[in-house]
Amino acid sequence: MSGAGFDSNPFANQQQSQGENPFARPAGGEAAVTKPPANAPPAYTESAARKIDTTDLQRRQEELERKEAELSRREAELGRQPLNIRQNNWPSLPSVCPCGPCFYQDFSVDIPSEFQRIVKAVYYLWMFYSCVLFLNILGALAYWISGGSATTFGLSILFFVLFAPAAFVCWYRPAYKAFRSDSSFNFFFFFFTFFFQFIVSVIQALGFKNFGTCGLFNGLEMIGQGTGEGYAVGGIMLILGLLFTVCAVVDFAGLVRVGLPYRLLATIEQSLLRACCCCCFSGCRARMLGMLMIVSTFFCAQQFISCFSHFSVDLHQLAYFAVPVV
Repeated sequence: MSGAGFDSNPFANQQQSQGENPFARPAGGEAAVTKPPANAPPAYTESAARKIDTTDLQRRQEELERKEAELSRREAELGRQPLNIRQNNWPSLPSVCPCGPCFYQDFSVDIPSEFQRIVKAVYYLWMFYSCVLFLNILGALAYWISGGSATTFGLSILFFVLFAPAAFVCWYRPAYKAFRSDSSFNFFFFFFTFFFQFIVSVIQALGFKNFGTCGLFNGLEMIGQGTGEGYAVGGIMLILGLLFTVCAVVDFAGLVRVGLPYRLLATIEQSLLRACCCCCFSGCRARMLGMLMIVSTFFCAQQFISCFSHFSVDLHQLAYFAVPVV
């Protein structure tokens, strides 16, 4: 069954030789080279690599290592003590003294870092007040020698013996323990006694006659005598009166700095409670008014507290109080 149209071979016209390699180089003798794109990134070199400054990182690492070593040292000291009972370390007395320290005091261990500055300021105020009481004895002695009252000199000794330790126990230690353990009782006791300390400092600065202190009134009285001795003694008494005035001013500043943030926070809680009640049980206008009260209260509190204390108001709490408005 052979037909005329099927007798020819369709592959007969191909002239490819048996040994020809289809992947051989072209006739020109040069191989095709692929060119990189025009926007290709530059080649990486060490000179082009970014150099990172590790000085700050090394400084932070050294600081962390120092803090870790300090904490390890304190832990070792506490571990060496029997039953981890802290030994009293204040006041620092020599070993030959028959009396030992009466209190334990370590600001870096007991007091949080944000309150250490306040507690140290109260401690330095007590030291300053004690020094002024001691100088008052010398001024009262000069006043007595120059013809003044001997009662002032005797009371000045009594005030130094009583007021210096009483101030330490009655308002410095309560402040220390209040910031150490966040004790409301110690805060109340500190405010109560420190207010009376402020009143006593004002009276001592005035210097009433036969009251035991050298102040402004009896100092002016000595200057009014018109003698050289009166001018000298009166000047010393006026200086002591100014020192007592400084104590009174710092006492008032301490009351404001320590007490005002707590009272302000209590006022904020009451204002927010009223605003939230207004938002929950009132109409649209009252809700908008309540929201404005909340926002203004938080912003004013943040600016006011930042001036007097290290406390801060978290404005993200606003979302919690704004839930009833939605």
